[in-house]
Order: sequence, then C-alpha cells, then structure tokens
Amino acid sequence: MAGSPLLQTKALRAFCGVLQLFAGKDMGEASVFVGVEISRDRAACILTISQQAAAAALVQKWNMEDAKQRSTPLSLFFQVRVMLT
Repeated sequence: MAGSPLLQTKALRAFCGVLQLFAGKDMGEASVFVGVEISRDRAACILTISQQAAAAALVQKWNMEDAKQRSTPLSLFFQVRVMLT
C-alpha cells in the first residue's frame, strides 16, 4: 500500500501521523460517527450524512409520533458541493 496514490495525499499522511502519536487504530471507513450516519459514493463523489435515526429516536422517546410535521429552512435534499483539488 506504500506506493498507492491514497497514501500520497496530505490528509492521509496526517491521519497516519495521528495514529502513531496516539493509541489508535485504523478501523476502515466509518458508517456511523457520534450518531451521524455516513455513506459515500466515491464514483459519483457524493458524501451523504444523516441523523434520521437520532431524530426518529427523539420523536419516539418524547411520544410525538402523532405530532404535526414542520418544514425546515433547508429543503429535504439540500446539497453542498465542494470541489477538492
């Protein structure tokens, strides 16, 4: 893997340095982090994050399944596009 283009990125080299500095291990690509669901489509360059499960748990916890839904300031499928160079 030492010759792979992935290791040549600054971000990955920095991450590897952090793992050497602190007690940690690379557990692969994250699918959930602090309650935020993460999914990636590398081919389409899309990163999706969602807190749908956390929101559903709160609704159930506070017994609000029958409450009226309200819209949010952002549309349901709001997209942020960032060009990485």
